[in-house]
Amino acid sequence: SELRERYPLLRDDVKDISDELNIPVIAHKGIQQVSFSDFLVSDDAHPLGQYAIDVRYSADLSSNRALEAIELQRRYWISKNIGFYVATERNLPKTVLDNVEWLLPAEKDPFLIEDLYKQYSFLKEQCLNYSNYYLIDFAKEIDTQYCLGLGESLRTIRQLMAKRIISFDIRKPVRALSCGDLVFRESLVELELLNAAN
Repeated sequence: SELRERYPLLRDDVKDISDELNIPVIAHKGIQQVSFSDFLVSDDAHPLGQYAIDVRYSADLSSNRALEAIELQRRYWISKNIGFYVATERNLPKTVLDNVEWLLPAEKDPFLIEDLYKQYSFLKEQCLNYSNYYLIDFAKEIDTQYCLGLGESLRTIRQLMAKRIISFDIRKPVRALSCGDLVFRESLVELELLNAAN
C-alpha cells in the first residue's frame, strides 16, 4: 500500500460541491484556498482500491465548521469513487497521531522556498551517504560537521516533511526512521508545482 500525506483536492470540484451544499470554502483575500485531506491511501485490500482520511480531534466534531469541511471532503471523494474516513485520537494509531503532532508546527514555520530548495538538494545528497543512520543521529552529525546550531538540520528536515517535499511512512515513529526511509521528490520542478498548489 502507498500513503500520501496532505493530499490536495481540485479547487473547481470543491467549489462546485460547496456551491451545491451552500457551504463556504476557505478563502484568503477573496481567493479560494486549496483544501486537503490528511492522507490518501492506495490499498489493494480496500474494495475501492483507495481511501482518504481526515484527521480530527474528537472534540472538534462538535464544531459546525469542522462538520462542513468533513462533508465537503466526503462528497468530493464519493465523486471520485474513493473511500473516505474520519480518524480521531480514539481510532488513530498512536504512532500516526504522534507523527502528525510532530509535523504540524513545522507547517506554520516561516520559510523562503528558495532556502528550502537549497537545503533539499544538500540533504538529499547527504542522506545517500548516511542511509543507515537514524534520522536524529544524521541531523546531529550534519549540525556538527557544518557548525550549525544544535537542532537546525532536524528543524529543516521537519519543514521539508511538513511541506511534503520529503515523505516517509507516517506509521513508523520518527525516532525509528533512518535516512534510507526518506523519499525525496524527484526534481525541483515537482517542488515548484507543489509550492504553486499551496
